[in-house]
Amino acid sequence: MRSFDLYFRYAVTGVTVAATYWVITTFLAHASHAPDWSVSAFAFTVAVSLQYVMHAKYTFRSKAAHASQSGKFVLSVFLGYLISFIVTGFVGPSIGLAIEISAAIVVIALPITNFLLFSLWVFRK
Repeated sequence: MRSFDLYFRYAVTGVTVAATYWVITTFLAHASHAPDWSVSAFAFTVAVSLQYVMHAKYTFRSKAAHASQSGKFVLSVFLGYLISFIVTGFVGPSIGLAIEISAAIVVIALPITNFLLFSLWVFRK
């Protein structure tokens, strides 16, 4: 059974990462002429860098970043990137969603996917 503390740390990290992604995406979508998919890709890259550090050191309290852990994290991130890219670049625009809504969908879907991958595979002790 997982402790409440793990879920709390995961939530703090998740909210921080999600807010970072959403703020950067929506700000750049309105402040630049870049396509929504490229804005999302940039925001995703920044948020993921923050995510690795926070999850490794704070959430899952990994003692050291091992090559296998880093590799698994990269694969997990790639899956998240695909979800982000598809939602903001294709699905959202094809059904007429504003970028804020598409980004919000990503913010909801990725934490669920990531918790499963991170706790069961990437940072598993």
